[in-house]
Amino acid sequence: VSVPISDKFGIRVSGLLRRQDGWVRNDLTGDDNPETRSVAGRIVAAWRPSDSFDATLLYQTFETKTNGNAVEFVADVLGNARARALAAGNPGFEANLDRHNSSTNGAFGETDRTHGNRVVGTMNYDTGGVTLTSVSSYSDFDQRVVSDKDFNTGQYLNQTTTLANEQYSQELRLTSPSNRAFSYILGLYY
Repeated sequence: VSVPISDKFGIRVSGLLRRQDGWVRNDLTGDDNPETRSVAGRIVAAWRPSDSFDATLLYQTFETKTNGNAVEFVADVLGNARARALAAGNPGFEANLDRHNSSTNGAFGETDRTHGNRVVGTMNYDTGGVTLTSVSSYSDFDQRVVSDKDFNTGQYLNQTTTLANEQYSQELRLTSPSNRAFSYILGLYY
């Protein structure tokens, strides 16, 4: 949705909501996996008070959550996977490509949660001879994954991963008009 506040200022808002149900039936939990839920939003404000200056500010955020996995055993030639399933109390183990599995991560569940934010501010000032541009940004990201890496019944090989990132950046540019015999762009980036 774009909303013009005036002839010099406007706002645009957008969003995303997604729900995806699973396609592999986990015979132990009764769930269809992987089940994914995503939500995201963005707001952009643009201001142009004169022909020589404009500024844009963007903020966006997102979060995605996934439960379960869609990995199926399609072969167990040596019988090792069946033996591990039996030892964990699952006599119904099968190795068929039939959209069924029996993976479990015990009481911890099997989840993937990812979340992030981003802010970007851009300003352009045309001096008549060159354009000065400033781009300032910040972003953060965090993810926590708890997964069953043996893809079978029982607590044999589990993994918990936590990732996080935070970043700031600043860019400054001087740009000459492009309709001259010699044109240039000079910049600094931090």
